[in-house]
Amino acid sequence: MLDTTVVTDARTPPRRRLVIGVAGGTGSGKSTVADRVISRVGHRQVAVIALDSYYLDQAHLTIEARAVVDYDHPEAFDWELLRNHVTALIDGRSVDVPVYDFSTFTRTERVETVPSAPIIVVEGILVLWDAGLRALMDLK
Repeated sequence: MLDTTVVTDARTPPRRRLVIGVAGGTGSGKSTVADRVISRVGHRQVAVIALDSYYLDQAHLTIEARAVVDYDHPEAFDWELLRNHVTALIDGRSVDVPVYDFSTFTRTERVETVPSAPIIVVEGILVLWDAGLRALMDLK
């Protein structure tokens, strides 16, 4: 059984959070893996970050140009923001994850606050592509 206890005693340093990267194509079971982790340890013990939230904002392009962008290419994502958010979660801080509007290919003004947790799941088609993000993961 996975021990997800986070030690908070000032005399003992807190245990590092477990970061799990789950990659795969559409319909491959990424969300199922995240759901299974949550069902095993409880939703308060898991923070889930979806790569789909980190598409770059395409508002600078016409809607026609946005429609032909290759959204399965690594250059379609904001890797720096994602790495910063995972690092913040590892450090015990909450993050404001962007909300992406897939109908307009733009980021909205809204964010979803994700609190840190002992287990952090990062899921998405290309989450293992970025070397800096991979370096933050304990299990891939």
